[in-house]
Amino acid sequence: MADIIVSPTDVFRTKPVSTGWNVYQTKADILSGKPITTIRGETLVGTFIRDEQTTKGWYALMELAIPMEVSSGLLGLSKIKLVQVWIQNGAIEKTTLLPYTIKKGSTKTGNVNRRTGPSTEYPVITPTLVEGQSAGKSDGTTSNGYMVLFTDDGRKQFVSKTYLTTAGQPTQSPLEAIANQAETGTSGFNFGLLFKSILMGVGVVLVGWSIGWAVDYFPRNKRKTAL
Repeated sequence: MADIIVSPTDVFRTKPVSTGWNVYQTKADILSGKPITTIRGETLVGTFIRDEQTTKGWYALMELAIPMEVSSGLLGLSKIKLVQVWIQNGAIEKTTLLPYTIKKGSTKTGNVNRRTGPSTEYPVITPTLVEGQSAGKSDGTTSNGYMVLFTDDGRKQFVSKTYLTTAGQPTQSPLEAIANQAETGTSGFNFGLLFKSILMGVGVVLVGWSIGWAVDYFPRNKRKTAL
């Protein structure tokens, strides 16, 4: 972004302003000075695609975190949905995202849907999330009760805010981690972790048996010597 290093996982919001920021559907709209709509200050925009210098200055093409529906056509009677917009570089800044996880006990089944958009009309992304699992990072922006979240690899998903918490990832035992991985398919079945868990269990049993044998054997051996 014009002399600024941008990561594919960076998410941007608009800078504080009282009048709002103009956004444009095409570069031709920028040159003609015809914004398609405005965005208020301190509003989540989305992720950076590229920027270009125009006679009006530097403008960035952004992938919107939440698509916009705007009026269009004669008398504004038709509607179009925007998933990408152009906005001047000086209007946006990186936003801070917090990690969210699925609340323990927030659902009877323990499974929570994640979707491609902010309503039940959008497809479910598989596998579903489970209690205690990371749901991604967000600045808390919601639409229709769904929070928009970004995964570590930059993918976007929507989860009902009812099931989300910023309390962090609960500590899991190795066996709980295996169960979650097997159920969600997010990391595959970890045979190395299973093997370590089995060895640890066997080791605990052997140590306990050895202590019991020693406690029983040595006092009995002393009694034989005294006789």
